[in-house]
Amino acid sequence: MSVEWDARLQAVELPKSMVNALVLDWLVNQGHHDAAAAFVRESGTPAGDLDGIAERMSIRQAVEAGRMQAALEALEALHPALLSVDPPNGGSDLQLLFALQQQHFIELVRAGDVAAALTHAQHKLAPLAEAQPALVEPLELTMMLLASADGADSPSAHLLHPSQRRRTATALNAAILRVAGAR
Repeated sequence: MSVEWDARLQAVELPKSMVNALVLDWLVNQGHHDAAAAFVRESGTPAGDLDGIAERMSIRQAVEAGRMQAALEALEALHPALLSVDPPNGGSDLQLLFALQQQHFIELVRAGDVAAALTHAQHKLAPLAEAQPALVEPLELTMMLLASADGADSPSAHLLHPSQRRRTATALNAAILRVAGAR
């Protein structure tokens, strides 16, 4: 870090309320309900919606654990617009919807249920790729998981890595926060 940058950084004064709001946002976004509640009590920072943290984190954890059916059912109950191709407010995110359905497909392949995976691809993934041509290539890459017995030898084997679940969970978490009106 340069001396000039350090001097400029030291010259910036942030109001305590702004710093507190940033800390609270981070705690809420990361799902630290108890810490966020304690921070609100101790700092006097206005609390946003702390009640939704547990439900959001439950959905995120289900995705990270590969329990896509449970995640999708919980998401349908809490934020059905995120799963709608044509929601009433017009705020559909086809890429997010594709990522969720792709992850469901991946979990079916991982479980060895090829028939269910193919049915899922036909009924859930293909229509999304048809609606948004940019999703055709990711669909093709996803379908390559079926090219080998366990998917490990596939050019798309990286989709079976736990980091894929985390990416999907992170994107979903951000979308839920956006829908809930978080900062």
